[in-house]
Amino acid sequence: MMRVILRFDDLCPTMKWTVWDSIEEVLDRHGRQVFRSALGVDELTWQRGKAWAMAIALMTFPYYWRTMPERCRARLAMARAVLDDCAANAPARGSIAT
Repeated sequence: MMRVILRFDDLCPTMKWTVWDSIEEVLDRHGRQVFRSALGVDELTWQRGKAWAMAIALMTFPYYWRTMPERCRARLAMARAVLDDCAANAPARGSIAT
């Protein structure tokens, strides 16, 4: 069993984004599900978290595209992770949600 400690006290404009990128690699779809289980959050809370992550990612691009490319790469990875989770949980095409 792999154990990981995530520290968010270093999240600041001067942080080393390459370190954060390595953490994102650990949190693939399976890793995010393990993290969610450990948190014990309900579906609505998890959806809110994904919406927050997407909002943070999208508002980064117009401000930092040229000046902070590392940050933009990290935010793009975050947005892709959200979209990956949404696609994995989407109903099959042509099916009717109940």
